[in-house]
Amino acid sequence: MMIFFERYRKNRFRSIVQIKGEVRIILGKEVFYRLYEVRRSGARRYAINVSGGGESSAYYFGTEKLAAVEMFDVIVAGLVTPCSLKYVAEDFSGGRAKMLK
Repeated sequence: MMIFFERYRKNRFRSIVQIKGEVRIILGKEVFYRLYEVRRSGARRYAINVSGGGESSAYYFGTEKLAAVEMFDVIVAGLVTPCSLKYVAEDFSGGRAKMLK
């Protein structure tokens, strides 16, 4: 979680709000799933952060809240790890995944 907020401070987003959060146990370790609404330059985008086991990754999942919430639910149900979030994001975006920096 700290890595994510370090990126937040460096980029000076106008605002970032956590919409949903879940915790799952994968191979005996806690994995945290968070859905954020990120506002920057008047635009709203949705990002999903997955962290656990000393790793963290966050990717944008579009501008439609309903689609982002549905994708978040699929990611949690599929027990996606921080390492595999990149591949899910690439499939979702047709190979144009944008990491939240």
